[in-house]
Amino acid sequence: MLKFFYKVICLITLTLLSNVVIAKTIVPFELINGLIVIEAEINGEIGNYILDSGSNGILLNSKSEKSDISYQTLSGVVEGSETKISSLKLGDFKSSELLGFSTDLTNLEIYIDKSLAGILGCAIFTPSSLEFDFKEERVVISNNKIDSKLVKGMTSMKYKVVDELPIGEIVINGKKRSFVVDTGASSHFMDSNLIAQLGSQAMKTGITKNILTASGELSFSEEYTISSLGYGKSKSLMNAFSKDFSGLSRELGQSIHGLISLSKLSDKIIFFDVVNKKIYY
Repeated sequence: MLKFFYKVICLITLTLLSNVVIAKTIVPFELINGLIVIEAEINGEIGNYILDSGSNGILLNSKSEKSDISYQTLSGVVEGSETKISSLKLGDFKSSELLGFSTDLTNLEIYIDKSLAGILGCAIFTPSSLEFDFKEERVVISNNKIDSKLVKGMTSMKYKVVDELPIGEIVINGKKRSFVVDTGASSHFMDSNLIAQLGSQAMKTGITKNILTASGELSFSEEYTISSLGYGKSKSLMNAFSKDFSGLSRELGQSIHGLISLSKLSDKIIFFDVVNKKIYY
């Protein structure tokens, strides 16, 4: 859905100069159309932000006409401007002297029907673990390792990090496929070329949607039920919308076959073991 994967095209990188190390901070969230929306304070102003494991920095909502930087999103290139952030506060987490990017996020505001100050990529916290509790609607950001007792009996999925984006593996027809694991998406997505290759194993559900991105692009997508699919050690079906991932694959330098929406993966608790690169659900 309305999802950002961005990689700056010009040679500018996110800088984190003075993070305050925290043992644990608990942040309440509101789940709106599958998106995790939290309150954070940037430059002394409190606002609503989408918390996004599929973004690698800070994106601020600005209707300014200034545009001097281009960066890649799932749906193509979006224009924006470099923004210096003097302070960031989220729960007990504090950081200063950050580099962010500004662009017009009006379309995302319309989608969640709520004022939106921006998007926060989970990579900025550099935690040891993340806990997304969809029942209690809270996220726990911690520098402590995950207690093995908490994840006993849960399904696990290994992932790797590419340009600070978590890439998990799903087995389809006996082949490993790479999917971005994303807290900032409202649906699962699968590459349209892969869906075509699956033939009868990808059945149309009859559900369609128009995907409106922050860049203003509107695209029509159909939903498919995918069989012969394995998450970690478990096997299941996946309902996914068709999407072209070729642009993202080129930017990341590897084939990306789709996107896993965390809120669609489980409606209970999901753990990110950042140290050992595992997701439990």
